[in-house]
Amino acid sequence: MNDSVGYLMSRVKSLMTNLVTQRTQEELGITGTQASMLFMIAVGKCSTAAELAREYGIDASAVTRLLDRVEKRGLLSRVRSIEDRRVVRLELTDEG
Repeated sequence: MNDSVGYLMSRVKSLMTNLVTQRTQEELGITGTQASMLFMIAVGKCSTAAELAREYGIDASAVTRLLDRVEKRGLLSRVRSIEDRRVVRLELTDEG
């Protein structure tokens, strides 16, 4: 068994990720990826679907489909930017 600090930290991270994923699926009915995207929005790292697509390395249409499901659950809303009407900002709802 590998007892190095790096290995043990990696193992703890993996176990925590699995636990969080399981709880989000049970409690919120969303996938781990959807929960991760909500987190990125919550901490201000991403505020548009295009930013999420770049961050996750997936195409914008896939992000849109993921966000559609989260929005249907009432966890997210899309708000058109006042400064640039082409931009749609992502905001968490009170439930999100």
